[in-house]
Amino acid sequence: MVAVLDTYLPAAARWLPFRWFADHLGRSLRKGPAHVLRVLREKALKRRTRARIRQGAPADAEGISLLAREGEFRTQARARHRVRPYAGRIALFRAMDAIGHSPGYRVDPLLGWGEVAQGGLDVHDVPGSHMGILEEPNVRVLADSLRPYLQGPK
Repeated sequence: MVAVLDTYLPAAARWLPFRWFADHLGRSLRKGPAHVLRVLREKALKRRTRARIRQGAPADAEGISLLAREGEFRTQARARHRVRPYAGRIALFRAMDAIGHSPGYRVDPLLGWGEVAQGGLDVHDVPGSHMGILEEPNVRVLADSLRPYLQGPK
C-alpha cells in the first residue's frame, strides 16, 4: 500500500494556453501595473539564480538561497523521474479546495494516479488546500482517513 498526500503526476495536468493567458491577464489587470512589474522582477531573478546554480555557483554564493537550490533540485529530479505502474493499491488523499482550481490547466480528478495504481485506487477527499490539509481541523480528517491503512488488516 502506498499513500499519496495531494500529489499529482505531471501527466495529470494538461496546459490550456488560451485559458492560462486569459486568467493571468485578468489577474494582472485587477492587481495593477506595480504588481506586474514586481512579478516580472521576481521571475527575472529566479531565472538568473537558476542559471547560476546550473553553472556551478558554490553553495554559499551570495544571492542564492537554500530555497532556490532546493527548487532547482526538485525541477531537475522531476525532469529525470519516470513514473512506472505500481502493482499494489494506492490511497490518494486529495485536498478538496484544490480540485478543479488550476486556472489554465485541465487536471485529471484522480491526479494521474488512476493509471499507475494497478491494484486499485482509494480516493479520500480532505477539506482544505494543498498545505491546509496538514492544519487543524483538516488534519484530523486526514488522520481519521489514514488510520485504517496504518492499523493494517484486522
